Amino acid sequence: MRFIEIDLDGTVVRAKLNEEGAPKTSQAVWDALPFEGRAVHAQLSGQMFRMLDHAPVGELEIEGRSNHQFPGSIVFLPSIQEIAFCVGEARFSGSAGMPMIVTELGAIEGDMSEFTKKGDALDATGAKPIRFRRATDQTTPFRGLAHKGRRIELSLGDATVKATLLEDTAPKTTAALQKKLPLEGDATNDTWGGQITRLRTPVDLGDGASEVKHLFWPGYAYYVPSKKELRVAYGECDVRDVTGVLPAVPVAAIDADDVAKFGTVARAQLTEGKKRMGIRAAS
Repeated sequence: MRFIEIDLDGTVVRAKLNEEGAPKTSQAVWDALPFEGRAVHAQLSGQMFRMLDHAPVGELEIEGRSNHQFPGSIVFLPSIQEIAFCVGEARFSGSAGMPMIVTELGAIEGDMSEFTKKGDALDATGAKPIRFRRATDQTTPFRGLAHKGRRIELSLGDATVKATLLEDTAPKTTAALQKKLPLEGDATNDTWGGQITRLRTPVDLGDGASEVKHLFWPGYAYYVPSKKELRVAYGECDVRDVTGVLPAVPVAAIDADDVAKFGTVARAQLTEGKKRMGIRAAS
């Protein structure tokens, strides 16, 4: 496991390279360190910014293929040697405004609020310096993004994972969810959305009008107001039905170490069918 530091105009975050999913790209970036360039906003991709200058990594092919990004996601497009950063609702898009397949290069950990603020402001400030270097700390395990809120447990089949309620971004919906706990019911993979598990027990947490999002991230639990359902994303997915994408409220983030554990059980539903899901306050 290798870690790098990204310094955006004086704000530094630590990130883990995706050595398992993108070994050649990760090695090329590691070998090229340190390097620097200019950061600008992404123009076509939502809450995303990019390094305007080419990354000095040579010719590469796409690895760890992804066309869904999540907050803290670092991606790379080999054809133009561009590194980009997702800091919110974003999807790397080309000149026609269509999402593109990119290499999932890595993920940022910890508190990235200041990093996000600076990235979001690049459309107003113009280019700012961005620097990449090997992290001084190569031993502390990857911690995922920092979230503030009460702790809950999600169980699916024989897997139990810990998560944090997103009380800072969805205070009304998470407060309603806490009053409903514990919840339990059958869960299946969704029929339209991809790698997302659906708790089939209806639950009414309000309309969530001021807290909804339209893009969906692995490791997050969502409330879908129009369906009165909870769903948990474990990979590339959307929340949708035959009419299109449905707005949903992110209500909890699974601990970084537990996302893969949940995903293993969720993927097994394809051949094993429904499993019991439970949501309760953490003990």
